[in-house]
Formats: sequence, structure tokens, C-alpha cells
Amino acid sequence: MKKTAVLVVLCMLLSVVPVFAAPEEAPQGSLQDRIAKILEDPTNTQVEKVVPGNVYIPAEVKFEVELVNELSSKKCKTGDNVDLRMLDNLIINGVIVVPKGTIGRATVADARKAGGLGRKGKLTVTPLWIKTVNGVEVPFKADEFKSVGRSDGGAVAVAAAISLVGGIFMKGTNASYPAGSKFVVEVRENVDLNTTSDKLAAVMDMNQVRGTQIQVAVAAQ
Repeated sequence: MKKTAVLVVLCMLLSVVPVFAAPEEAPQGSLQDRIAKILEDPTNTQVEKVVPGNVYIPAEVKFEVELVNELSSKKCKTGDNVDLRMLDNLIINGVIVVPKGTIGRATVADARKAGGLGRKGKLTVTPLWIKTVNGVEVPFKADEFKSVGRSDGGAVAVAAAISLVGGIFMKGTNASYPAGSKFVVEVRENVDLNTTSDKLAAVMDMNQVRGTQIQVAVAAQ
């Protein structure tokens, strides 16, 4: 009789145990898949820095660029402009918005030549932006690329045992990047392309004549 009463009580307790909802699953799919869903969702009109209804390049999109010219801490100075070249097309909604080969901009954030006593050179480059076909600037996150030269073997360690004049001829190597060095850059923020989806292809038509137009009257003869 006691056992039966205990079982009844247990059944009553179990019947009121709360049921917890299963936790929501983390978003599935690659970043590009999630970007595609964002861009294809017509109800997604509340996007930071984007006019409702306009097409945009989402923040955190990544793509490859390469250096157009060789860089070396021997020649570069802080603040120098650096050219980057797009390695592939950036395509939004089936339309090329930044073509392969487009030139973007970076800057030398820090440059230091190799010096005496085995001091190695240093070169830091910060990516800045690239532009779309219709001239919209796409800003990059300031993820610096760094290159450091090598110290002259043992130069710093033995500097105290040699004269200063002797020491300055023991130089480290300069930091450098050869032309064609590849880097991955990331879009810093949402970039409004200043057009709606139905007009995107026309706006990004690479055959369209662009630039400053001037009307000049023909001089009388």
C-alpha cells in the first residue's frame, strides 16, 4: 500500500515538471549564403546606413586583392599611397559591382628602414577602400598587413663588444612585399549602392560612359 502511494505521488510530481523549449540553433550556412538571404529578402528594409529598398554590400564581406607594385621599407614612407588590385569580380544579385582588376587604395601606416647594429626594417600597410562601377566607395576594415625584416645575425648581441663605428655596418634586412602579394580585405560597414534591385544592372553597366561632361561651343571661324 505504501509503495502504491509513493508511485502515485511521483506520477503527480512528474506531471507538473516544466517542459523547457529546445534552444534555437545557430545560423547555418556560409557567410555568403547568409548574405544572399539578406539581399533576397524584400522585407529587410531596416538596414543600418542603407536607404530602404536599395541594394547594398553587407559589412564583413571578404575578398582577395593583390599589391600592384613592390613595397620596401627602404623606399616607402609613412603616409605613402599604395595601389591594390581586385583579384575577382564582386557580384551582388547577379550583377558585377566591382570588376576584377579594379584598383583600390591602401596606405603605408608605418615604415622603418633597416639600420645599424642589426636593426631590422618594418613595413605596415593599412587597406583603405575600393570603388564600385558607379563610383561608390567601399571602405575596408583597418586590418594591417605587417612585414618585418631580419636582424643581422648576432649583431645586437655583440654590439657591446665592438666599436660604434663597426656596429653601424652590421645592418638588418629591410621589410618588403613583392608585387602581386595577396591579401584578404573585409568590408567595414554596409555600403549603399544608391540604386534599387531593378535598376542595378543598368547602373553597373561597364559600357556606360562615365565622368565629367563638358559642353563646349564651337568657335566661329
